[in-house]
Amino acid sequence: MGYQPHIDGLRALAVLAVILNHFSAGLLPSGYLGVDVFFVISGVVITASLSARGPYTSVGELLLGFYSRRVKRLLPALILCVVVTAVALCAFDPQPQQSLQTGMAALFGGSNLLLFGQATDYFARDSALNAFTQTWSLGVEEQFYLLYPLLIWVCGFRKAGQTGGSRRLFAVIAVASLLSLVSFWLLVGRQPAAAYFLMPCRFWELGAGGLLWLTLQRRGVAARLAVLQQPRWALAALGLLVAVLILPRGLQALTTPAVVLLSSALIVAGQGTNPTGRLLRLPAAVALGRLSYSLYLWHWSVLVLSRWTIGIQWWTVPLQLAAMLLLAIGSTRWLEEPLRQARWSPWRWATIGLGLGTSVLATLPVWAMTGPLHSRLYLGRPRGGDGLLDGGPLRVKGTDLDPPHCATDRLDATILASPEGFAAQADRCTARPQLRAGMAQPPQLWTLGDSHSMTFLPMLDRLHQEGAMAVTLLARPGCPFPVPASGTVDPNCFRFQQLVEERILSSARPGDVVTILGYHLSHFGEEGRLQDTRRTFLDAAGQPLPSGQASLGLYLQTLNAFAERASRRGVRTVLIGAGPRNPLKDRCDREWFNVQPTAPCERQVQRELANARELNRAIAAALSPQILWLDPLPILCAGGCTNGQVSSSLLRDRDHLTAAAVLQLEAAYRALIRQAPSARVRSGSVSFLPRFAPPIGAPP
Repeated sequence: MGYQPHIDGLRALAVLAVILNHFSAGLLPSGYLGVDVFFVISGVVITASLSARGPYTSVGELLLGFYSRRVKRLLPALILCVVVTAVALCAFDPQPQQSLQTGMAALFGGSNLLLFGQATDYFARDSALNAFTQTWSLGVEEQFYLLYPLLIWVCGFRKAGQTGGSRRLFAVIAVASLLSLVSFWLLVGRQPAAAYFLMPCRFWELGAGGLLWLTLQRRGVAARLAVLQQPRWALAALGLLVAVLILPRGLQALTTPAVVLLSSALIVAGQGTNPTGRLLRLPAAVALGRLSYSLYLWHWSVLVLSRWTIGIQWWTVPLQLAAMLLLAIGSTRWLEEPLRQARWSPWRWATIGLGLGTSVLATLPVWAMTGPLHSRLYLGRPRGGDGLLDGGPLRVKGTDLDPPHCATDRLDATILASPEGFAAQADRCTARPQLRAGMAQPPQLWTLGDSHSMTFLPMLDRLHQEGAMAVTLLARPGCPFPVPASGTVDPNCFRFQQLVEERILSSARPGDVVTILGYHLSHFGEEGRLQDTRRTFLDAAGQPLPSGQASLGLYLQTLNAFAERASRRGVRTVLIGAGPRNPLKDRCDREWFNVQPTAPCERQVQRELANARELNRAIAAALSPQILWLDPLPILCAGGCTNGQVSSSLLRDRDHLTAAAVLQLEAAYRALIRQAPSARVRSGSVSFLPRFAPPIGAPP
């Protein structure tokens, strides 16, 4: 194909779509699909480049040449962006560790894997504040680059002395792309983070570019595809691509394949003399496309730093666009292009080693900023921490009851492998008080649910230190308790909570208490109305339930059934309602350098409170009489909550309560579980309902 300026014009369109989406998703809801346009272009360009440099006499010649070019193309601008952004971020971000870890991973092509882990971590920072979220796509491409040249060699494509390599390569890419596309479709509804971040689910997009290039080398097929160069078809492809970028984000199962097809069509159509091709070849579009790599890197740095300082407002947009453009021009003109053209070493292996060695050296200052060096760079007031985020310790002192041991999905290989493995975990995550001779075993408090059950550890610590109860924590992030028989999106979640329920119903004694906490606003919120919603439960057909209302109905049915079975054993069930939250908490914490208006923060807090109150009313109205109900809002926000209260004392992050907030619930919680079972009383935030078990402290 040779150099195709219209491809740079298409790059310009893609990067503009991404930037508009990142300024505000409302401007271009599916503008993030510009990254998918880049994937298709990369597949075309990489295949063309590898073909042009053949025939190859050895696999070493192929790999060393390819990787040395990739190192020179990608690493200089990336290293500069990571180091400079890391230093600037540490001046404003009180908790930069996740960003810095992502930046270090990006230098070695692994940031998408780290971001995938963070996407399923309920304590992870908002991705909009991670200064290196944009590097996920580089991770996908670099992992693709590890595989693709090997496929080329194995298929014999451009191998000296072999024929038929193009056909074999086409067949292999086609099969691999089809499998990748199927995996994308299967996961996009059930595990969207996997479909988004993982290379196997993205291979088909880069593979589509490779298939397009191979197709265009066949003259008969290329001649038939030339119909796309007719003005009406070329304009239709461009118009449809723009239309797809305007569609809602929730349609990605359809919009992503559409963007891949339309991008491929525009690569063909743009070669012609039609108006669409001329538009993509405009000097300004081509120039912007040549800046697209650096612009893609730096635009996110500017936006994240703005979110910590001046915000993103109408008057800041010109300043932010100018900063993005100047940084991209400087990086491209004075670093990226000169080093790309320079001869780093007479030996290609040395060029690769030099690039990787520089990446290692670049990680050293970034790693240093994850520790004490950050406190020297941070311009705000010093803050304490507990190893997760501010808010107090999450552990029962003198035991293994803490999140890494007892509220994790990292131990599935042992916990879920056998009944014995789960029993060992349950024993490890139970703390029993020391008993004097003749003393009866006290009741046991089982604390269950998702990551929100972790926040109850300060309460468990007090009860354990008093010797009033044995305490147990069995929790799994993102996984509510109990789970319906129809299953959950994550099969390990389903298995874990099934084992928890079996353990309780087989070993709990009369007088024991089960306390359930969960991220109710997320599990049962309606997408489009609430942020951070997750469809966790499956219907009878094995598909995710379509709405929060349907999820809530199934959950309450399952919960009421569990409470009935537990009550037959003399076990009481307590459900803690939804508390306050603020998805904007991090950027709403006030520092002298944060000059953003506080009104959006206050409005967000009030919206979330209204949503939580509405949800709690719906839950309370449908609970079985077998369930004790504690609504935390009248206690924590008795006179209403302000952004200042929520940010400084109630929330350790966007939605998890601080230790201080949990202990504000202590009096109501103790009164609830000690209430005599014969009376039915409602008082403020606490419901005292009749029970079939004696109160704590009474003989079995």
